[in-house]
Amino acid sequence: MITYEQALDVLLSQTVPADPARLPLADCLGLTLAGSVTADRDCPPFDRAMMDGYAVRSADVAAAPVELAVLGDQPAGAAPTLVVGPGQAVGISTGAPLPEGADAVVRVENTESAGECRIRVRVAAAAGANVAAAGVDAIRGQTVLAPGTLLTPARLAAAAAVGAAQLWVYPAPRVGLLATGDELVHHTLSPGVAQVRDSTGPMLEAALRRMGVAAIERGGLCRDVEADIRGRLAGLLERNDVVLVTGGVSVGGHDHVPGVVAGLGGQVRFHRVAIKPGGPVLFATADRSGPGTVGAATDPDPRRPRRRYVLALPGNPVSSSVGWLMLGSVLVGRLMGRGQVRPPRILAMCGREVGPAPGRMTLVPARLRPDDKFAGWRVEPVEEYTGSADVFGLARANALIVRPAGADRLARGAVCEVVSLETMMGGLM
Repeated sequence: MITYEQALDVLLSQTVPADPARLPLADCLGLTLAGSVTADRDCPPFDRAMMDGYAVRSADVAAAPVELAVLGDQPAGAAPTLVVGPGQAVGISTGAPLPEGADAVVRVENTESAGECRIRVRVAAAAGANVAAAGVDAIRGQTVLAPGTLLTPARLAAAAAVGAAQLWVYPAPRVGLLATGDELVHHTLSPGVAQVRDSTGPMLEAALRRMGVAAIERGGLCRDVEADIRGRLAGLLERNDVVLVTGGVSVGGHDHVPGVVAGLGGQVRFHRVAIKPGGPVLFATADRSGPGTVGAATDPDPRRPRRRYVLALPGNPVSSSVGWLMLGSVLVGRLMGRGQVRPPRILAMCGREVGPAPGRMTLVPARLRPDDKFAGWRVEPVEEYTGSADVFGLARANALIVRPAGADRLARGAVCEVVSLETMMGGLM
C-alpha cells in the first residue's frame, strides 16, 4: 500500500498525452489547446459604438444642453458614408462604426427630440465616450488564446471571433467502462433480493462527458467470473485508450481484476492506496508496441496515445467516486494535455466536529458553502452518512473534507482542507 501522493506521482509519471490534432471548433469544448490562437485583424477593426444613440463631436456637447442637427443614421454592419461636422450628429446603433468627424456617442436616453431632424443633448460627453477604439480588444497577430488553455464556451467564442474554424488541441481519449459484480443489474431493471442497481457506470459516464470525453464504450455488467472479465477487458483495451473498471479489485476470493490485468500483459504500477474510502484501487499500463501486446491491433490513427491505461476502482459507489475524483480525473486530464491536474484544495472553517483519521488519508463527504466570517468558506460533514455504499449521502455532498493520515479529531471552528466535487466532477476548468 502506498500513500495518495505517491500514487499520484506514479500515475503522472506513467501517463503520456496524445499527440495534438486539428479539430473543428464545434468539437473542442472541454479540450486543451496545443497551439496559439491569434487575431487575424484588429478587434474591433474600427471605432465602434457601444450604445444606441448619436455620434457627435465632443467639443459640440461640452456645454450641454445643446441642440444638434441630425444628418441621418449609421446602422451596424454598414460602412459609414456620413461626415459629422460642427453642430451635427448622426444616429448610431450599438456595434456600428463611428462616422468620420465624430469622436463620442451620446446615449439615446440622454437626448430628446427638438423638432424635425434635430435633437437636444442633455448630458455632456467627453471624447471616446461610449466608443470602443479600434484594436482595443486585440491587435492583428496578438495571441488571444495560449497553448495549454482549457476551452470553455467563452474561449471558443474568442476563437470564433478571430476566424478560427479549426484548433490544434489534445484530443480526448477513448474510454471503456466495465462494471463487475454478480450483485449488479442495469439501473433500469428491478433488482432481485440480493442485487443492487449499477450506479457507478452512469456516474463515470457523466463525469467523462463533462470533461469533454465523447468516445465512451460501455462494456456492460460483468459477472465475477475470471474468464468473463478477461474477455471483456481484453476487448475494451483493444478499442480504447483508457479502461475504467469498478469492482473485483480487492483481495477477496471473487476479486479477479488484478490477476486478469496482469495476465493480459498490463504492468501494474500500484495496487491499493492508503485512502479511505477507495483504498483498493489499481493502476496499470499496457504498451501498444509488439505483436503480442494487448491493444496492439492495427490502428490507422497514429495520434492515439502510445499506451493504454487501466484504472480499477472499488465497487461501492462512494469509493469509486472518490477514486475517480482523486485519481481517475487526473489520469484523463493528463491525457488531455491539461497543465493543472492535481486536485486543488481550498481552506474552509469546519462547522461540525469530524472524527480522527488513523492510518489513512480520509475523505469525508461534506457540504461546502460561502461564509463571510472565514475566508469565504464553511464546510460540514453530510449528516446521516452511513459509509462507502451510501450513494444518497454522496448525492447530498458537494465537497470532500481531506483528513491527513494520522490526523486527530477535527474540532468545530478549526480550519481544514477541502476538495470541491463541483470542480472535480468535470475535471479542472
